[in-house]
Amino acid sequence: MDFYDLIRLLFRWVLHIFFREIYCRGQHNIPANGPVIFVVAPHANQFVDPMMLITNTKRHVSFLSAQKSMDRKYVGFFARKLKAIGVVRGQDLTFKGTGKIKLSSSSVSKNYLIGVNNSTKFLSEVKVKSVIAFQINSFKFQKTVSEIIDDQYLKFKENLSEEELAAISNYSEDLLNSGVDYKITPFVDQGDMFTNVIEQLKKGGSVGIFPEGGSHDRTEFLPLKAGVAIVSTKCGSHMALGAMAANPGLDVKIVPVGLSYFHPNKFRSRAVIEFGEAISISTNSVENYLKGGLDKRESCSKLLDVIHHSLKSVTVTAPDYDTLMVIQAARRLYQVNSEKKLSLASVAKLTRKFVKGYVEYQHEPKVIELTKRVREYNAMLKSYGIRDHQVKNTSIGRGTAFVRLLLRLLAGLFLSLILLPGAILNFPIILITSIISKRKAKEALAASSVKLKGRDVIATWKVLVASVVVPLTYAIESLLITMFIYFFSTHEFTSYPHLNNPVVQFLLIFLVILPSITYPSVFGMEKGVDLFKSLKPLILAIFLDQKYIDRLRSIRSKLEVDLKMLINEFGPSAIGEEVWEKELTVKVSQPKSYPLKEEVKKTPTTVEEKNENSDTDDEDNYSWARRYDSDDYISGDEDEG
Repeated sequence: MDFYDLIRLLFRWVLHIFFREIYCRGQHNIPANGPVIFVVAPHANQFVDPMMLITNTKRHVSFLSAQKSMDRKYVGFFARKLKAIGVVRGQDLTFKGTGKIKLSSSSVSKNYLIGVNNSTKFLSEVKVKSVIAFQINSFKFQKTVSEIIDDQYLKFKENLSEEELAAISNYSEDLLNSGVDYKITPFVDQGDMFTNVIEQLKKGGSVGIFPEGGSHDRTEFLPLKAGVAIVSTKCGSHMALGAMAANPGLDVKIVPVGLSYFHPNKFRSRAVIEFGEAISISTNSVENYLKGGLDKRESCSKLLDVIHHSLKSVTVTAPDYDTLMVIQAARRLYQVNSEKKLSLASVAKLTRKFVKGYVEYQHEPKVIELTKRVREYNAMLKSYGIRDHQVKNTSIGRGTAFVRLLLRLLAGLFLSLILLPGAILNFPIILITSIISKRKAKEALAASSVKLKGRDVIATWKVLVASVVVPLTYAIESLLITMFIYFFSTHEFTSYPHLNNPVVQFLLIFLVILPSITYPSVFGMEKGVDLFKSLKPLILAIFLDQKYIDRLRSIRSKLEVDLKMLINEFGPSAIGEEVWEKELTVKVSQPKSYPLKEEVKKTPTTVEEKNENSDTDDEDNYSWARRYDSDDYISGDEDEG
């Protein structure tokens, strides 16, 4: 066991504490030996993402890591020990340019940027291939420099787009001539990085890449960087394709890796890591790439398309947040015709199929109408303060609900008494990690143009801060307890003399007693939270008018039936007849808890006859899967802190 394996054990323990469950699927797709590139997406959890891959494969993976991260004291230490390969990113070197720039009417036609009042220093601050970013009111420009004339004039590589020209035409000449601030992102030659990558691959090693670049918290992929194709095809300062041509025995495989998180920023959440089938780079691709020009670009583009398609088969993405919420809602309402419970991986797989079908048929009138009803149902759930999987618990009688509520309150009280010492000891850790992680999320959001709320860095900072705060807090608490025993105890702590030594007592408290109290409390508090969340539907069942409860269950049941009928109509054409027949064919039947009998008659008779003897216990089977989203409303990702 080397140092890499020791760090992997440490990471495994950290993830075991942070996540309630991690489900790994497709490990058989990982080549046991030979050069491998792991292409991981989406990059939704900054430093936690590489930890997920490192702990779920036996291969020693060298990740491409931003040099900015490598330069951090603690992160850099672990990155170097894990043989990470540093990447200097232009965005990390961005700085504000001197003076102000403008676009005049003549510069628009010639693609020139002009310094205002001789204030700019283009010759010393800008290089060819640098990117100039500026903003005119709300419209943002990013232009690559092709030529630097002098300190006051430079030329763009690209023509201004029609959208950019239209944006400029909306503003007065005076506004354009007054000038704006600008930022310069230097061009970075990645030759050294590619050399290190190829050396790793030549040795039969493995490399991990996040093709989107930096981490983000969006629901869709960011554009994949061509570096994925380049890394697998660049030799030395050129392309690995040349390495494969020069070394016939070198067979680089690309393994797509999908990461699906259920609340990636929250402590004791769940995650799925999925390895797709390995992609081989064909000899024809190598030959076309070596031809250069159009063939080279086409070869790279085709490889990126293959990678993108493979990543979609192991990840859950959607065009936007609202779409993803609707899809998650539909998936929870849907019941698979299967007696076995759904695993985390099956939940993710089912969601991917829903994404594909919804995106293809979202403009169909039936889909639009059902989507509207799902949103209305979700709004009703929010108004009642319960979640979809809890709706069935409102169907019990008032007497039964009262007994269950009383028993759970007693259980909660008993659990609280047991967990109180651990909660008090852990409170400083929870408070400090929460404050710092939220602050870092705000900083990351301010510095990024792709993040939505900065949630992708929260889990990372919780782990990083906790790695320092946990031992420090326990040390302080152990010291205080030891001092209390030493100064206020009126008799010997124990009959064993060596245990009365303050140093021994401190070590005993720090290494044994506190961990034995706080570690179990982490898992106990998780049960306590689940218990607390289960109280609301019982309270509603006791105090809410029965007609409101019946209406809620009726709406859900009707949605469930209509959703299955809609999926039966569009599903086969959306995902293919063979896959549909094998995995997703369902019977449309009256749910067991349907309260309004007259509405059943509205269902087509043929469907009723077809499903007369269908299994009505699917709700119980599928509710297990919905519990994996128990922190969600049916189509909402509520931030509960």
